[in-house]
Amino acid sequence: MNNRDEIRLFLETLFEPGDVFEIRAPNTAQRPGSTYTATASGYFTFDAISEAVDAITNLDDSEQAPSIYVTLNPVEPSLVARALNRILPKAKATTADSDVVRRRWIIIDVDPARPAGVSSTESELEQARDFADRIRESLPWCPPVVAESGNGVHLLYRVDLPTEDGEIVKRALNAIADTFDDSTCKVDRTMFNPARITKIIGTVARKGDDVSGVAGVEDRPHRRARFVEIPDEIEITPAEEIERVAGETKSDPPARVASSGYCVASLDGTVSGVRAWLEERGVTIKGEKPGSGGGTLLFLERCPVTDTQSTGSSDIAVSIAPDGMLAYHNHHNRGAGIEWTDVRAALDPMPVEIPGVDISAIIDGNGSPAIELKPIRVGPSPSFRSVADLVTAYPRLKPPVIEGLLREGETMNIIAPPKMGKSWMVLDLAIAVATGRPWLGRFGTVPGDVLILDAELHSETSAARIPKVATARRAPAHYAERVHIENFRGRLTDIHQLASYFQSIEPGRFRMIVVDALYRFLPAGASENDNAALARVYNAIDRYAEELQCAFVLIHHASKGNQSGKGVTDVGAGAGAQSRATDTHLVLREHEEKGAVVLDAAVRSWKPIDPVCLRFDFPVWESAANLNPTALRAIRPIRAPKVKIGMEEFVSEFVPGEPTPTAKIILAADEIGLSSRRTRDFLTSAEADGLVTRTRQSGANKAHLWARVLPN
Repeated sequence: MNNRDEIRLFLETLFEPGDVFEIRAPNTAQRPGSTYTATASGYFTFDAISEAVDAITNLDDSEQAPSIYVTLNPVEPSLVARALNRILPKAKATTADSDVVRRRWIIIDVDPARPAGVSSTESELEQARDFADRIRESLPWCPPVVAESGNGVHLLYRVDLPTEDGEIVKRALNAIADTFDDSTCKVDRTMFNPARITKIIGTVARKGDDVSGVAGVEDRPHRRARFVEIPDEIEITPAEEIERVAGETKSDPPARVASSGYCVASLDGTVSGVRAWLEERGVTIKGEKPGSGGGTLLFLERCPVTDTQSTGSSDIAVSIAPDGMLAYHNHHNRGAGIEWTDVRAALDPMPVEIPGVDISAIIDGNGSPAIELKPIRVGPSPSFRSVADLVTAYPRLKPPVIEGLLREGETMNIIAPPKMGKSWMVLDLAIAVATGRPWLGRFGTVPGDVLILDAELHSETSAARIPKVATARRAPAHYAERVHIENFRGRLTDIHQLASYFQSIEPGRFRMIVVDALYRFLPAGASENDNAALARVYNAIDRYAEELQCAFVLIHHASKGNQSGKGVTDVGAGAGAQSRATDTHLVLREHEEKGAVVLDAAVRSWKPIDPVCLRFDFPVWESAANLNPTALRAIRPIRAPKVKIGMEEFVSEFVPGEPTPTAKIILAADEIGLSSRRTRDFLTSAEADGLVTRTRQSGANKAHLWARVLPN
């Protein structure tokens, strides 16, 4: 079967007469060899499948698209008005969940473990085949369509479910992943929402560079997605069979391998069930209160893993989400990195599954161990490699987003004192990246869509500000289609709760995501002065950046006081993790000229930059090349400590025998660090003791004159 025939067969398998579907190719080069990319997209009717095959084949043959996808489910027919039976090179909108008319397919996407951004080897692909076979044999569903995506395996099961399915698909995928995931392969848990797209069979998956045949490099070739097996008759899996699998993760979590840290004792995911489970194991719960998103927080007296004593009202807690998902928070330094799986392993130190051993044979009827078992080891497994292997796997740095400052997958802080204008600067940055123009006239950008998560401004304020910046920069009109914003002000959402939000965003959809301001997304009870809490925040952001294949820009505020005497990485409020954890730490400090600042940065993957002066010309910052970037606003001099001097010594040293003005005495005393107030106090006291006399000048100037009383 040739490529065109496979593409046609795939579309005819997924869809029926009357259906409309979207073809989408993220990160498509706008012309051969160009670094300017966009999402290509178009909508096709079922009776125009021939046109769809032509369009897909032409795009695939041009090698401008890393991969080409199609919506898994049919979409609202009116969407064809966006691009009727053709693919636009730069789409303004793509399919949302609300655009899907019905769920027709569940996809189990099996990916072998390998470095991010590269194709799989033949041995890794073989592991994915074996892994997928185990899933097929265990699921009580109708036979699936089996395909290879180029780097992994897809199992496509025909279903008939509403778009709003009560999270049956999501729970089913989680249950399957809970049961089968191991160190070699994983099930993609994010493939649950109705608007999901899937690789088109018959097209090439171009992940990373094709290094097949390169001497000394393990073969990681670009492969064409292909069919493996199509049932003679594709049957619909009944909803109750899907619910049966989905229900397993809701009431009785499936067994996991020993290395995961999950334990034998079953756990009811309700608040009362978790409370009872903890208390049965000697954990003291000192409080309870509602958490965000309808969840509940249980506050613990001590950490079950480190035995650290709680020192506050909410520093050690278990959070229980409405769906029964559990998380653990320990804001002490020793608690950094501890997760719920570690807590469960510490309280029930017994593996669920031992390779080659029937667990029922070692568990008695009461759920207790019939033989002694050693506690499992929780933590990462060794995955070190030689430098030669490292250089082979990662022959080049990640692609740039802002030349000289930031790359894909990296994070950058922008630090400045409050109300200095950093939010205006970031809007300017967003428009620069969206249009591929230099930022501040100095830093080149790679064009791509930008998402701003703004927790400071109301939507009305954002709507007023952004066009002002665009007008000042004379930005092309298409910036408005490439800069996206969501206002989180008042929504009480922390950075960890954004995990599901980011999971719903297609990797590569955005070139850059801006978080403004970081302090607004800190978890409840977390302090920006807590190194462990901040490290967890930045670890989460690093994970989001890697998964979404984009850069993150974080807006933060400077510590109080003058910043001119501080190093670049010391400018920023809170614990040191806020500067050490990012790849770029960019700061704005006040210049000695009012209204001007000095921009400086510490960078990790670029050569050091020279500081530059900027001046705010509302609503944008402009270069101020005529200013000296070393001329920072001076620190107010610190007065020397009080000088220890006695009354008689003061009079002898600073009060002459002839009448002398007060100002002259104050000036002389200032040279040894005496303040004017202290000098006046000395003079008044000396007068009372008869050591000095006071007179007034004659004429218009009535200043006091002081003279030392000389001995007879």
